[in-house]
Amino acid sequence: MLRALLPALVWRVFLASADQIPFAAESPDLKNSDSTAPFIFNGLSSLLTQWSNTVHGTGRHSIVPGVLQPFTLLYHAREDALLPPSPEWLAWDVEMSYGIMVPRGGQTHLLTYRTTRPANVLYFDGMSAAWGPGWLDSQHMFIFGTSANASKNIAWWDDYGRAEQLCDWAKTREIEGFVRMNAGFEIVWCDFQSPILQLVSHLNITPPGTPESSPLPRFPQDLPERPPWREPGDGDGAPPERKFGRDGPGRWRRRMSDLALTSTLEWVRAASRRSFSPQPHLALLYSGLVTYYHPRLTSLVPDRVGRPMHAHRLANISSQDAMSVVKEVDEVLARVAVGDYGSNMDWGTTARDIVEYWGDRISQMHAYLLHASEPSVNVTIALPAIRTLSYTLLNPYMQPGLTPNASAWDLFFGAPSNVFGFDTTTAFARCTYQATGFLSQLHATRLTPQETLLRTSIESILGQLCNDVRLIHSSLTVFA
Repeated sequence: MLRALLPALVWRVFLASADQIPFAAESPDLKNSDSTAPFIFNGLSSLLTQWSNTVHGTGRHSIVPGVLQPFTLLYHAREDALLPPSPEWLAWDVEMSYGIMVPRGGQTHLLTYRTTRPANVLYFDGMSAAWGPGWLDSQHMFIFGTSANASKNIAWWDDYGRAEQLCDWAKTREIEGFVRMNAGFEIVWCDFQSPILQLVSHLNITPPGTPESSPLPRFPQDLPERPPWREPGDGDGAPPERKFGRDGPGRWRRRMSDLALTSTLEWVRAASRRSFSPQPHLALLYSGLVTYYHPRLTSLVPDRVGRPMHAHRLANISSQDAMSVVKEVDEVLARVAVGDYGSNMDWGTTARDIVEYWGDRISQMHAYLLHASEPSVNVTIALPAIRTLSYTLLNPYMQPGLTPNASAWDLFFGAPSNVFGFDTTTAFARCTYQATGFLSQLHATRLTPQETLLRTSIESILGQLCNDVRLIHSSLTVFA
């Protein structure tokens, strides 16, 4: 009996349309709309973390101002003993600098820097340091929006050209650099003569037994006609001396010291520390988060609707929309410059709290439902377990102790109980607005336009979660 009801239950729970759900005005059906709330929330909850931004990197399109903390150690590896020109790159992890340089052979010089005071930076989220179509969209479209004469056509391997254009824009805005992520986090530092950056050490750390290497090109001065060779392989882009290795024709093997063979693995080890834990030493100003998922950017809608987040592109953004993003960033920086930080709400932690509370239990329910139709699964055990999980999620917002015989529907959507003289909201309203609803009641709290968008996104997500889990719990209570 229960097994036969399961397909209908799954359909009712996960595919319910807005007109089937009471209070639809408060809880829009995000699954069947063009709302950008899920994408904004997704990006907000995973800022400065590695794994989520790796999975959906091409669809992360936010620009967030931040403050790099004083006394932060940063690293730069080079093939020569010279000081870096400007702009150049700094890594948070020494393993990243080492892992990039030492596999190329030749000398490896490591410069360690320390910040002497807070430094203003901009953070492009997602896999914004990766080479290839899509990864660099936010930076390219931001550069495009800085001038009516700018071009969208920036070679994706032209890192120096891209950095120079960004740093030209930053010169008059007291921005020291741009934070990006690939396997680990890095900063495009605009001025190595800045008093904020102090050289701590300059060492030749070339491992014994390292072979000679060809000079590396610096873009755009030595910009090739085709993308440069960057990874192991025997394609046309590989240097002739590296097309064949000791493993035979058609195979390539890194030519490096035995002591450096684990350099890439150690780089990955360092990056993995930030899989779900945000990169430290950088305080993001969430009240100034600017996103290309803003509903006003209508030129991006056709490239988003019906596509997964990782496939969202910005290449077709209109000039007007692109310039409006740059204008919004300028407005944020001007506001921050006079000490206006909005409400001081920690929106990133709020979003991560929601993910941690709802995420693993929903995944567990999904696993039960996904396998419940298999002959080997005991549905009479699975469905009560799902019911308990749904009740656990809703329990902090309901008051079954006041009305023991009430239905699950009435407990969640029924008239509010005012027994103690202060609670005048429904369980659904508490579930949806408990994290953010107070902001409208505090007259002294001033939300920035960016915070208003974050609040709307969070409340939209919570409204959908609360409603969907209520559907699950109500349905299983009927069948119990």
